[in-house]
Amino acid sequence: MAYARQREQFGQPIGAFQAVQHLCADMLARLEPARAAVRAAAVLLDADPGGARARAEAAGAKLLADRAAVRGARDCLQVHGGMGFTWEADVHLLLKRAWVWQHSFAGADECAEELAGQVLDGWS
Repeated sequence: MAYARQREQFGQPIGAFQAVQHLCADMLARLEPARAAVRAAAVLLDADPGGARARAEAAGAKLLADRAAVRGARDCLQVHGGMGFTWEADVHLLLKRAWVWQHSFAGADECAEELAGQVLDGWS
């Protein structure tokens, strides 16, 4: 994260502090599996748009992506500190957008129901 390398506190970049490093590492650790799940779901939906497996993959991908987006934006806001709430940084806008996307299309309960239904049906 470029901001963590630029902003200095106590004479060193905040990215040098272990707590900030952990936040950034956690953001990446949530992002990569979500990205892979979204790509896999897109491939399955492209091959079989109405298939049960594709719907379940899409539901699982949405759950992962929503979690990664909301937690990532919240952690990014933590890294930015008070600056993240100002109009000079777009972090607060990204968090609000993540909250909206989280409840758009299908909510977490609907996605979990779709995923659970397909697992119980044995991917029929």
